[in-house]
Amino acid sequence: MNTLFHLSPRHPLLGRRRCPCAFPALLGVAILLLSVQSCNKVDPEKAPFLSTTTYIGVVSVLYEGETYDNPDIRVDITVDSEDGTLEIFIHKIKFVPRMPVRVDVKVPGVSCIESSGEISFSGDDIVPFSGILPMAKYNVKGLSGTISGKECSFSLNFGDYPTSFTGTAQTN
Repeated sequence: MNTLFHLSPRHPLLGRRRCPCAFPALLGVAILLLSVQSCNKVDPEKAPFLSTTTYIGVVSVLYEGETYDNPDIRVDITVDSEDGTLEIFIHKIKFVPRMPVRVDVKVPGVSCIESSGEISFSGDDIVPFSGILPMAKYNVKGLSGTISGKECSFSLNFGDYPTSFTGTAQTN
């Protein structure tokens, strides 16, 4: 047993042998943790303004020539005022009647513009996500929509499937 661990001197208090590389490794981990913590400090005046609004409405999907309506679907829209984008999060959706489970779908990085109290948004060739998994087969194309007052509506294609949403903002 001629390893570095067994050739090192005994620890003066514990009486066990110690690895000579343990202290530098622990010091490195401590420095890493302190540097990560210092990077997480955000200046409140420079922090982006994120605003999320929940809408309840109907998602309609055109599938095999027929429209499939999903009533009472929750859609969260989070607007990032700093970079001029928003994220659409559709909760518990079934895109077709024979779909075995409902899924959550996120459409990130949608361009938006606010003008006269109305938000217009659009996007093309955006990869949506279900959980953390990208759904490249259902790339979002032709996304366009508006938020005006308490009303939100948008239309897009998830891959080859035309989809639309119309809903009303929920108040807490």
